[in-house]
Order: sequence, then structure tokens, then C-alpha cells
Amino acid sequence: MIFRPILNVIGIIRGKVEPDRFVMIGSQTHDDTRGSAHPLLSVTELLVQSKVFCHMHKHHRWTPRRSLMFALFYSEEGSLMGSTEWVEEHMAALQGSGVLFITGGLLSGDKFSPRATPGLSWSLRHVADLHRHSADTLYPAQGTAYDSYTLVERLVDPRFRSSRMQAQASALLARLWADRTFLPMDVLELAEWISFRTKDFSNYHKALIEKEQLRLAPVQQAADQFVESAREFMNWTQKIRQDHPMYARIYNDIVIRLPKVFITPHGIPTRHITHKNLLFSPEGLPFPGLQDLIRQRPVNPDAFGHMVALITESIIQATELLHFSPIA
Repeated sequence: MIFRPILNVIGIIRGKVEPDRFVMIGSQTHDDTRGSAHPLLSVTELLVQSKVFCHMHKHHRWTPRRSLMFALFYSEEGSLMGSTEWVEEHMAALQGSGVLFITGGLLSGDKFSPRATPGLSWSLRHVADLHRHSADTLYPAQGTAYDSYTLVERLVDPRFRSSRMQAQASALLARLWADRTFLPMDVLELAEWISFRTKDFSNYHKALIEKEQLRLAPVQQAADQFVESAREFMNWTQKIRQDHPMYARIYNDIVIRLPKVFITPHGIPTRHITHKNLLFSPEGLPFPGLQDLIRQRPVNPDAFGHMVALITESIIQATELLHFSPIA
């Protein structure tokens, strides 16, 4: 067995107005294969993006409003060891100052289909309209013995059109969130997503919920109230002065803290201790705690009720966060 150190590469452009907050562009790499295209493209993308931003900073005197961080994490195939250890080491700073994390998986499908947490749809549509889309492409050899730079250059992505498009999109998204006075977060979209996913979960498991006499009504009621508060909050943002620094700080404080309300400190009991988000899961299913408990046989009603209480309380706290804003 060979032991080698894992080294991450971190670069920062300090913000001019809010240097204590940062937008992060991250990428994963590894050297477990002989010349596979995926780690090479990931490194190249981050190098080009950092070079462009540094050129703007040095030669055009451009400085972002918020700090811009570039991170290249090592050992992707080693259980994401580089990024996992780095996040655990800087957890307090990320929770307090992190605004947005952007990562790119190049050539992962046949269409340009970015994924993001609810509330970022407008940002993605905006940056997608700013550059030309490439032709659709397939990358079925990713992660196999046929994965190579030559394959991508000749067959998968000739002239690297798709790679360039992905790098441009993530760079534009980073600058959008680093420079905007008011962060382009759609709070109403997040609230509506929670309400819709609650109804969808209830309808999908309706027979089992009725059989086991489980209650999801508290989550739905809290979600509906959250939608109303989010709608009032978004209406308030349309009326305030866009050049007022105090309003900008209040608004940004709220939209940054809002998604973090749904992170439980002790983690989800049915998952690894590092999984602490009550809304999102790596497999793309909402409410991972409820998803795990509803699959167990027999269903534990006490554990299910405890998870319902956690989710309900987090939604109520998010609603109160909006009510304690100047709209109250």
C-alpha cells in the first residue's frame, strides 16, 4: 500500500465591498487513470477561468464585490477525499461566509442540462442566454478504459465547443453572484418547490401513509405559509431602493441564511453523519430522511414523526426569518 498526501489548490481574489463573503468555483481531479479526459478537462477549465478573472483584475482594474475563490480538489475517485476533508476543516467559515458553490462536470450528457438548488433558475437562464450553445454531444466512455483525451478531441467534443460553453457558463454565473448588489436568489421558487415536493411525496406514498396513520399535514401547512411569506418578501424587494447599501445588506443576509436553516447540526439519523440537509439528497430525491424511513419495513411511526417535526420546524424558522425582515 502506498501512502501519498492529498493537496488541494486554492486561489482567492478578494472582494472590494464584501470581502468577508465569497463565491466559490470548484472542480475535482484525480490521477487514477492513464490520461483520461475528465480530470484533464476539469483542471483546464479551472485554470482558464482563474486566468481570465486574474487578467480582468490586474489589467482592467476589475474587482468583484464579493471575494471569488477557485478550488481544485484532489482525489475525486478516492471517495472525494480532497473536497470532503477541506469542507470539514473549514465548516465554520463556509457556513458563515459562503454564498454560492459552482462546480462543473464536463460532457456528462447529451444536452446542456445544468442542475442547481431551487432559487437559482433565473441565474441559470440568464447566463445561458449570454453565450452560444454548442451542438449536443455524448460522452459514454467517461470513467472507462476508453476514456482518453484523443477520444474527446476527435469524436466527443471536436474543437472543444461543449467544454468551452460549460466553462463560460460557470464563469458567468460566478461573476453574476460575485458582482450583483442584490443576490439573484428567488426565495419564492424555493418555497414553492418545498410545497410542491411535499404534495408530491404525500400523493406518491398515500396508501402507505394512510395505512400506517402517518401525518404530513404539519409540513404542508408550514410550507404553504412559507410560500405566502416568500411572496410578500419578493414583493418587498421590488419596492426598495436598489442603490441603498443597508437594504442590500439586509436582503443579502436573509437570502444567504435562508438555505442554511434546513441544515440540521446533528445530521439525518438514517444517513452518514456528514449528510445534514433536510431538503436535498445526492440521489436527487427531496426529504432524504422521510424517503429512508418510508422505505423501512416495518415503518417506525415515532421516527417518521420526529423527522416530520424537524422539517416542519425548519420551514417555520425560514418563514420567521422572512417575517423578521423589514416587511413585518
